[in-house]
Amino acid sequence: MKPLAAAVIVLAACSAGAGAQAPPPAGDAVRVPARLTLDEALRLAETRSPALAEARARTAVAEAEAVGAGQRPNPTLDVEFRGYPLFEPDLPPVLDNAELTIAIDQEFEPGGRRGLRRDAAALGARISAAEGDDVARRLRLDVQRAFLQVVLAQAELTAANDTLAGVDRVLALNRVRYEQGELSGVELRRLQVERHRFADDALVGELAVRNARSRLLALLDVRPLDQPFEAVDQPAGAADPPPAPAAAPAGGVSARADIRALRLAEQRAGADQKLQYAPRIPPFSFGGGYQRDFGANA
Repeated sequence: MKPLAAAVIVLAACSAGAGAQAPPPAGDAVRVPARLTLDEALRLAETRSPALAEARARTAVAEAEAVGAGQRPNPTLDVEFRGYPLFEPDLPPVLDNAELTIAIDQEFEPGGRRGLRRDAAALGARISAAEGDDVARRLRLDVQRAFLQVVLAQAELTAANDTLAGVDRVLALNRVRYEQGELSGVELRRLQVERHRFADDALVGELAVRNARSRLLALLDVRPLDQPFEAVDQPAGAADPPPAPAAAPAGGVSARADIRALRLAEQRAGADQKLQYAPRIPPFSFGGGYQRDFGANA
């Protein structure tokens, strides 16, 4: 037993050592560029957004349902075999001592039920596509808003740091004047107290930048949320012409994806209502088959 116990201890120690040396799983850590542009942020959001991936999956499911809705009912095949004395010692011939029935049926849907079902499913696929477009539109707007908040927070932090640097230069100069007797100690202490207020503004600006970065990274579904980066806007150069304003979508507000989805949902409700009226004509089926009853064909 002692060699076995020693072997178990050695194996346990090796397993613990392997577990200690194994690197932790990388997880979903993604590094963003040190200088992040708006176009790069939008591309990351469209690639990694869980909401957009869910909308695309719903659209794929709706399109698959639309394909299946137009299919005709499958024919049914029934095979029945009974009456054969399976457990007797002397088994007789199978075909002459059993009842065999083979039947095939095909169901038909009157009243245009198949077409109505296909139209309703096609409208469902269009609704899912419009809802996916609306999710992408809202995501772009949220990313643009969060990106601009980062740019604004960076500008405010730069202004606060520049102001603090200017206050430090003035304070250094006044400290020299105080040492030379040209400035009273009260004035020097007042400037030192004022510097704390500007330092607080710089600290608040730093926290605002970090919070804005975290909100943007959360929208991009990028971890960790405390990555340092600089949001870079791309203004037109001095020699470049100003960018043309974005053209309004054709149709105005009515062309928005959410409005299209609502109108398609209204049409889908009408198609579903027609589909509910279709069963007033019951379905019917035609079929045929073969039956052999203990040696006699029927």
